[in-house]
Amino acid sequence: MRAWANRSIIAVLLLLAAGVIWNTAFASKADVDRPVIEETAPAIELKDAEGHTIRLGGSRSDSGKPQIISFWTSWCDSCQAEVPRMNAWFAEYGSQLDFYAINATKDDSRSEAEQFMTKYGVQYPVLFDSSGEAAARYEVQILPTFFLIDRSGKLQDILYGEVHEELMHRKIKELIGSPTV
Repeated sequence: MRAWANRSIIAVLLLLAAGVIWNTAFASKADVDRPVIEETAPAIELKDAEGHTIRLGGSRSDSGKPQIISFWTSWCDSCQAEVPRMNAWFAEYGSQLDFYAINATKDDSRSEAEQFMTKYGVQYPVLFDSSGEAAARYEVQILPTFFLIDRSGKLQDILYGEVHEELMHRKIKELIGSPTV
């Protein structure tokens, strides 16, 4: 019986040690610059169609405009369905917030993305994530995914898939500080 108790104690201590090693090696990496509501959104820099570098997320001391970032691909049916709504949101609120659609180019191709933009009449700015780094930093797993970031750079909400029009209008008004009716 005593040998069984000693083995049990050793097994528990080994499990605790393994947990500490796992937490030290992996959990601390996951906590660095990841999208967490009410925390500063991960800072990323991407190029637009003209080659200009655009900085999104991150701490913003300039009290800039709020940001909406949407990740998409050309082969995503829900992304295709969102274009008319996104064009309307950009037309209505584009002067009050920065609105960017990020093509997950690593999982797509730039030429397919550009054909998509022409075919569906995309009117909002598009950035290209050719390395996949932006999608990884924002932990994108569902397309489209919308990240709503306030003036100070804090992530206020994450919306997945096709977003109901009334919900997005309400979220945008909250983000820009307009009264929601």
